[in-house]
Amino acid sequence: ESYMNAMLSSPVTHTVNIAGNLAFQASRFAETGIASMIGKTRQTVMELSGVKMDPADRVYATEAMAFIHGSLYAQKDAFTLAGKAFIKGRSGDLMSKLDIDEDRIGIGNTRDISKILNQASEGNWGSFFLNSMGVINTMSSRFLAVEDEYFKVMIKRRVQYQEAFKAS
Repeated sequence: ESYMNAMLSSPVTHTVNIAGNLAFQASRFAETGIASMIGKTRQTVMELSGVKMDPADRVYATEAMAFIHGSLYAQKDAFTLAGKAFIKGRSGDLMSKLDIDEDRIGIGNTRDISKILNQASEGNWGSFFLNSMGVINTMSSRFLAVEDEYFKVMIKRRVQYQEAFKAS
């Protein structure tokens, strides 16, 4: 566990993870916007040449606007669930790059910060200390899990808000 977290503690790891996710989202937005312009041009040219085009056979600029709308509205949900992932130490849907089994953790017996604080409030200082050391030891993987949870939730929720925007 310590070895794995030592490998993940490099700022380069987090930079690559965040930059990769942001680049993918930006490319999806650009792809939609450019496709709408190409579709409009293609339809116009084809109709000027006398070919009747199906209006549903293209991407509209509304898709790009829906993408932005969905992305903005998804932020609250993404930050909320990323915060929960930080406190719990694991993804909300148990799907993450780091599949760490709670029963097999190296130091302590929980990674849930709320449980650790409860141990302190109950005066169970031994468990509090060991579990706190475990959280500190795995902080780099916790940040990686939070980053992944943010993007995973943002993408899922964006699609929901995007479809609602288009339907409205």
